[in-house]
Amino acid sequence: MHKHCHGAGRLCLTLGCLLSGLVAGLSLRTCPPPDAPCVARVRHELTVAWKLRAEVDKVISQRSYELLILYDWIPAEEVVQRRTALRGIEAMEAGRHLLCALTFIGCDAEGVEHAIAMVQPKIMSTDALAEKMVTTCGNIPSDLNMDWFGVCSNAIWEWAEAEYMISARLFMSDSGRAQRSDAADKLNIRKTESAAGYDAATYPSSFSPGNICELSRTLLPSKNSRFGLQPVFSGEAFRDVSWVDVTNLRTRHLSAISLLEVLENGADFQLRHPFGLSRVAVNLGGGDGACMVGHSLDPVNCFFPQGFGGVVFEANKTLEPLLFENLAQFAPSVQIVLEAAVEDSVSKRLQEALSRCPSQVPRGEIDIIKVDVDGPDCHLVRGLSQDGWRPKIWHVEINPLFPPDIAVWPSGPSLGSSTTVNRQHDLSSAFSRRGAADEKQALVGCSLQALLDSAGADYVFVHMEFENAVLVRRDISTALEPWLSSRDDVQKWRDGYFCHPMARVRMPHDSDQDSLFLHYDFRRWGVRC
Repeated sequence: MHKHCHGAGRLCLTLGCLLSGLVAGLSLRTCPPPDAPCVARVRHELTVAWKLRAEVDKVISQRSYELLILYDWIPAEEVVQRRTALRGIEAMEAGRHLLCALTFIGCDAEGVEHAIAMVQPKIMSTDALAEKMVTTCGNIPSDLNMDWFGVCSNAIWEWAEAEYMISARLFMSDSGRAQRSDAADKLNIRKTESAAGYDAATYPSSFSPGNICELSRTLLPSKNSRFGLQPVFSGEAFRDVSWVDVTNLRTRHLSAISLLEVLENGADFQLRHPFGLSRVAVNLGGGDGACMVGHSLDPVNCFFPQGFGGVVFEANKTLEPLLFENLAQFAPSVQIVLEAAVEDSVSKRLQEALSRCPSQVPRGEIDIIKVDVDGPDCHLVRGLSQDGWRPKIWHVEINPLFPPDIAVWPSGPSLGSSTTVNRQHDLSSAFSRRGAADEKQALVGCSLQALLDSAGADYVFVHMEFENAVLVRRDISTALEPWLSSRDDVQKWRDGYFCHPMARVRMPHDSDQDSLFLHYDFRRWGVRC
């Protein structure tokens, strides 16, 4: 029986398997350490150290993000450059972990020694700077003064920056600076070439509990023998191309449109839906209606230019001009509802909007319902499911921090009106929202288990697209075998989120000095209870 956690203002640590410094006896030492009172004292008493750590961590996080983007642009034949980039990505994580250990040395005296041991200067591209950092930070003064902390933090930053510059040199302009984003966008085509020739990057396994992220690199035979072994769950295994997900990284998961195509070719699908796809999609939280890749990726908005009809809900009135500019050309097949979707009324309002479409389809014929309203997403899935809506695919934004079997439902400010208008400035750290002083770290979004409970037993979990969970109706899911059953739900969660290289890197929008990831090490949730 899975565990439940209600309330957004705190993490339900009592549900964790892991309340010791070393996670479940494995080789990972968490940082911040699991001593919550001590972490709180550091935050409130060592404010200068906390602020410095937050600033340096943010700079290194940005470099990690940039390296991951660059990694996707490296040509398949550039093996050495690719290895250098991966080494740089690992260096960024080692630097951030050491910086954390230094901040909380008063809570975990052995943490710095453990973090230094993870650096391994001899395998780094800038071994001299790595050695200098290890010496500087390893020479711990008895009084733990801020001068030492500042010098050590600077040594970490210098080393990380040098590793970045070496890893990114192929993408430097003549000025020695990284290319502008508009110039770099021209290289995006490399990300989606079918024969990429190498795996998408994963979180460095040495920093995961018991190296569990190595499992996310497992290969299985492709349906088409000429593709050879492919990563699980691999788009190429279904003769599909890679695509760019919401983190702007190349992913091997099937895109939503490709997933529908695979399902449509299955025998069970043809038996239950002899007329094929309905080509009707529902978007709860359509934003500006644009079809874009990267951070603004919206799978349903990308369906409409391909001839799909359906309904788009959007509560943010400021987006109305852009929404109509992008979608009015598809009317009346695409209906726009300018209001917040609410659990108690969403079914009725959706039915009314669909009745205005030229094609009338029953609730079991909708191809996909996408939910992304930054808060009560699972509540909307629950309301629609209870009223008989059974789309072929659920595509739902969740809070991915927690593995299956931990049902977390948001409450309080994370369910307020601000969530329905998608006010980005209200978002604090990734997956948390600014609230009142005592609710600053209110969690946004439900957990994967809460979504599975909302959708019910008729659905099977296919994969995570970082913070988006994809479910398929069980009675048409056999077309996805043997890949669908090659992983249990926990491993699918690890593959798509926990072992995603961005899972512990602060996103570009996360500049909060009270970021959730500065307070708590979510790696401890990657181990089975």
